[in-house]
Amino acid sequence: KTNDAGTCPSLGLIPGIYSVEATAQGFGPAKNPSVEVHVKTRAQVDFSLKVGATQEQVEVSDIGVQLQTQSADVSTVIGATQINDLPLNSRRYADLALLSPGIFKNPSVANPAPDRFSSNGNSETQNYFALDGVDNNSGSTNLQEGSVQNVQPPPDAIQEFRLQTRTYSTEFGTSAGAVVNASVKSGTNKFHGNAWEYVRNTVLDSNTYFNRQRGIKKGSFSQNQFGGTIGGPIYRDHTFFFADYQGLRSGTDTTKSSVVPSAKMKTGDFSELNPASYPLTALATGQTGCITAQVIAPGCLEPVGLKLASLFPDPNFQASLPWSGSPNYNFVYHAPAQNNSADIRIDHKLRENDTIFGRYSYLQQHRQDAPWTSNFIAGNGGFATDYAIRNQGLALGWTHVFSSTAVNQARYGFLRDNAHSNPIGLTPGKSNALDYGLTGIPASPFATGLPPIYISGLVTLGVDRFRPQFQVAQVFQFIDNFTKLKGNHSLMFGYQYHRNSDTFLDLQAPQGFIQSTGIYSNKSGFGFADFLLGDVASSIYNTPLDVHQFMPGHSFYRQDTWRVVGNLT
Repeated sequence: KTNDAGTCPSLGLIPGIYSVEATAQGFGPAKNPSVEVHVKTRAQVDFSLKVGATQEQVEVSDIGVQLQTQSADVSTVIGATQINDLPLNSRRYADLALLSPGIFKNPSVANPAPDRFSSNGNSETQNYFALDGVDNNSGSTNLQEGSVQNVQPPPDAIQEFRLQTRTYSTEFGTSAGAVVNASVKSGTNKFHGNAWEYVRNTVLDSNTYFNRQRGIKKGSFSQNQFGGTIGGPIYRDHTFFFADYQGLRSGTDTTKSSVVPSAKMKTGDFSELNPASYPLTALATGQTGCITAQVIAPGCLEPVGLKLASLFPDPNFQASLPWSGSPNYNFVYHAPAQNNSADIRIDHKLRENDTIFGRYSYLQQHRQDAPWTSNFIAGNGGFATDYAIRNQGLALGWTHVFSSTAVNQARYGFLRDNAHSNPIGLTPGKSNALDYGLTGIPASPFATGLPPIYISGLVTLGVDRFRPQFQVAQVFQFIDNFTKLKGNHSLMFGYQYHRNSDTFLDLQAPQGFIQSTGIYSNKSGFGFADFLLGDVASSIYNTPLDVHQFMPGHSFYRQDTWRVVGNLT
C-alpha cells in the first residue's frame, strides 16, 4: 500500500530480479516482471495507471537505461551475466572493476596483486572489499597472499558486485578509495548448478625469446582450473543452500639466470679477469701482498670462504668465454601451484518479517617462487619462497522488517589470514651454518639453512634476507543498520564494532647476513676476492620479534538521503 507520497517501499531485498505489480480501484493494473535489485542500490519502479477495467493489464517487458536518481553515490554494477561471460584471466571476478571509469591498475608496482588498483587517484591500499556485507580485506602487510582480498569466490558463485567510487553511504567509513561490494549467490526453490574445467598447456605455446637465446628448450606448462556450484531448497519456501568449490593445479617451468664464479675463481685464481677492469690488490691490514698477478696466495685464503664458495655451481652458459660479470648460469625449475577454495551459504526465513543467513568461505593456497639452483642450501637467495596460505571467512546476518518503511539489518563478520613464506626445501629452525664453519648465529625458529651471503657481482648464497616470514591477520566485525523511510527521506542509523589484529614477522635478516663488496681488494662492486680473503664489508643481525598489532574501534553514524524532487537527491 502506498504512503502519502505515493510510494510503496520494500526494504531488505536479496539481489535478484523481481516482478512488481500496481493496482488501484477504477484503474487497470500495471506490471513490470523484470525489476533488477542490485547490491547496495535503491531500485525504483514508476507506473502510470490508465482508467479502465481491472481485467485490462499493462505489462512493461522492457525499459531503457534510466538515470539513477535514488542516491547520490557514483557506482557501477557488474551482474552475473558479465561476470560469467567476459573472459577473466585466472577467473578473478575483481578484474572486472577495471571496466569502471576512474579505475587504474599500475603493473609496475613492487607487488602488483590482481585486485590492487587505484580509484580516482587514491592510493591502491585505500580500497575496501566487502563480501555479503562484511569485511573481506586480507589485512596483509606485504601481499604475500597475492591478493588484497581475504577469500575470493569463483565468478560462478558471485551474484553480482557493485563498485562505488564516490559519495557512497556513510556505513562505509574505512576507505578513501573504492568500495567493492560483492554478494555470494543464494539458493532458490529449484535446484541449480554447473561444473567447469579450464585447461591450458604448452601444446600451442612458443618458447620464450630469452630461452631461445640461451639454447634452452621450451619448458613445460600446465594449468587446470575446475570446480562447480550447486544450490537449491532445504525446506521449500523457507530454507535454501548454495555451495561452490574451485581447484587449481598448475606447474610452470621457470628459468633463472644468475652470475656465478668460474671454477678457477673458486680456488682464488682470478687470472681470467682483465686486469684493466679488475685491478685486484689486497688492501686490508695484514693482507699486503696476498694478491699477486690476479691470484690469491694459498696461505691467504679463508677456509670458511673456500667451503662456502664450493656451493656455487660452475657456469653452464657462455662458460668458454672470458668471465665478464654477465649471467653465465641457467637453471630451470618446475614451480608448482595448488589452490582450493569453497563457499557455502544458508538462507532461512524464520517468519514473514525475519530472515537470517550464514556463509563460510575457505581458501588454501600453495605455490613456489623458483630457487636459482638445485642445491636448496645455496639456491634460496633472490626471494625463492614456498608459500603456504590458508584464509577463512564467516558472515552471519539477520534482517527484521518492522514495517514497509522500517527495517533493521545486523551483520557479524570474522576473517582470518594465515600466511607463511619459507625457504624451499629447508626445515625452519634447522640451521646449516655450522656445517660450513659459520658460528655465532643464535638458535631460533627462524635460523634456516644458511643466512644470506651477499657477494657483490654474484648471485646470493643462502636464504633471502626476508625469509622466513609469516603473518596471522584477523578481523572481528559487528554491524547494525536501521533504515527508516519517511516521506522523501531515507534515514539510516548505525553502529559498527571493528577489531583488526595482525601478528607477523616481517623483518630483514632474522638470522643475520654478511656482505662482501670488493672494498678490500681494490674493486668495489666485485666482492668475491674479498670473500675468499675473509673480508666482510658489513653484517647485520636483527633480533626476530613477533609484532602483535591490535586496532579495535567503535563507530556510530547516521545519514539522511533526501529526494528533494524527482531528479534531485
